Amino acid sequence: MKLIEGFDSNYRYILVAARRARQLQSGAPPVVQTNSRKPCRIAQDEIRAGKVKGFGVSSAQRSPLAPDLPTMAEEGVAGYELTAWFAAFVPAKTPKPIIDDLNAAMNAAIADKTVQDALLSAGIEPLTGTPDELRAFVVSETKKWADIVKAAGIQPE
Repeated sequence: MKLIEGFDSNYRYILVAARRARQLQSGAPPVVQTNSRKPCRIAQDEIRAGKVKGFGVSSAQRSPLAPDLPTMAEEGVAGYELTAWFAAFVPAKTPKPIIDDLNAAMNAAIADKTVQDALLSAGIEPLTGTPDELRAFVVSETKKWADIVKAAGIQPE
């Protein structure tokens, strides 16, 4: 079944959590995706040592955490984007001035070099934006994953 042109979901695809990242060193998984920094560090060490080949990052742009790895789109898998992300949310009826103040404070904190360095060292690429941009992103992600679930025929268990 192909949900994305160029990506055959019959490939053995293993999502690696930090506790399983050491499998890279044993040569066990043929394909690995890491989202957290600890497995990414291990993967990068193995790539540098020539023990595994880094195929690409799953974000739309190259990652500052692995700048030498191309994106999946650059590798010929158009439309493939899978990233972990974090955002701050408030209750639905929170007044706009409070939302704006919180957004400004968070953007200012993330703009601080010390905070950026701490986030990057934890494997988090710091991004800032507006509440409207976050809202549009959440709507887009919800639609994208709903379409993928539907196309794959995934049913609740």
